[in-house]
Amino acid sequence: AEALTKVGYRPTLVADAAEMTRQLRQGHWDLVLVDLADAAAVATAAGSAPAPAVLTVAYDTSGSAMAQARRSYDAVIKAPGRSRAVVDAVDDALFARALRPSAGTKSSN
Repeated sequence: AEALTKVGYRPTLVADAAEMTRQLRQGHWDLVLVDLADAAAVATAAGSAPAPAVLTVAYDTSGSAMAQARRSYDAVIKAPGRSRAVVDAVDDALFARALRPSAGTKSSN
């Protein structure tokens, strides 16, 4: 969170799925940074709120699972060792979100 704050982002941290659901439904979020194992829950948690960009962090993920994650989410990074890698991935995911069709969902192509 510190690296994101230093470059001008305002991160909000949540402790569990229930808090994530509350936060996603209460406000407009540009991006959700989430473990790949929990990423599918973001769309469900958001409900009818505008869909945020989803940046997933993958730990010990196989090549085929990484390929699927890259097709499904705005950005995927392997467990980052450098804080700059997270900042770069956030920038990339927000850019991908800006290019989405106006319906707010990621294209399947």
